[in-house]
Amino acid sequence: MSTQDKNFYRQSLIKAYNHLYSKDYTVPKDICRYCGSPFYCWDHRPAISQVPNMNIIEYQKEGGKFLLIPACEDCNKYLNAGFFIDILDCLFFLRDKYRAKLFKSPVWTESELSEMSYYMQCKIKGGQIKRNIIVDKIEKIYINICTYDEAKKKLENYA
Repeated sequence: MSTQDKNFYRQSLIKAYNHLYSKDYTVPKDICRYCGSPFYCWDHRPAISQVPNMNIIEYQKEGGKFLLIPACEDCNKYLNAGFFIDILDCLFFLRDKYRAKLFKSPVWTESELSEMSYYMQCKIKGGQIKRNIIVDKIEKIYINICTYDEAKKKLENYA
């Protein structure tokens, strides 16, 4: 399927099913609900591409909700069309995805950098900045996991 066909298909799904979704305002809408980065787009949970294969009435009877969650570009891209039961599942998935990306990124000492050309030093320092951004995302995801899990337990105690 070409990119144009995929975009057309996605737009047709949005026209058909977007009315089911409501925006999640449990966090400010200008930051990613998952990692705290700046807002980029609304993430459909469950993924809008999953809806045609779902029994919508049964899903809602079982307490399933159709949410639009503020997300950054990376989190939205990683979650893609995955079927996650709730936000906590998304957070665990993203934590693992970012950790895998982090482990592929080496850490360089100042001594090692000093032996390299200026061009290589700049390139590596740019990579280290990206690495620090990933570390920050992981830290915020861990905080969100703890916060979400505690809130969920409190709600279950009131039910």
